[in-house]
Amino acid sequence: MDNGVRFNFIKNNKFKTSMIGVFFSTPMTAKNVSINALIPAILRRGTEKLSTMKEISKKLESLYGAKFDCGVSKKGENQIIRFYGEAVNKKYTGTNQDTLGELADLINDVIFNPVLDNGKFKADYVSQEKEQVKDIIESRKNDKVQYALERCYELMFYCFQVKFAYNWNLTFE
Repeated sequence: MDNGVRFNFIKNNKFKTSMIGVFFSTPMTAKNVSINALIPAILRRGTEKLSTMKEISKKLESLYGAKFDCGVSKKGENQIIRFYGEAVNKKYTGTNQDTLGELADLINDVIFNPVLDNGKFKADYVSQEKEQVKDIIESRKNDKVQYALERCYELMFYCFQVKFAYNWNLTFE
């Protein structure tokens, strides 16, 4: 593996499912906070092999209802872009199908082989996901307690000029 890349594997036979995750940590800046919010949403839309979300769903069903998700979160001064999933262990399927391996392949394809249009993300996917992220952010105002808490953090961190202070007035340029 490349320098700075870590792989962790914890074997445990107590559970009927196994989980796999790929996490990218990047310093949070005003320039990348918006893009990082969009990347997982756009990537989950399709791969070269499975070009639609419907095809991805069918693949997950063929893996005995495996689960896959992705997103972004904040941890300190960093954003964590995460791709993760869960699949039933093959000893419980009654077959030799490597469900976890196939799920790992799917996650790899989502990250490294996304569906593209002339070498770029599909424009309609990008515009739809921009709107979706904006809608999610605007809907947070409907939860007054959560919104007040988030605004408190923003103002508090802004006052102390902490590097990871940011607001949700996203710009997509």
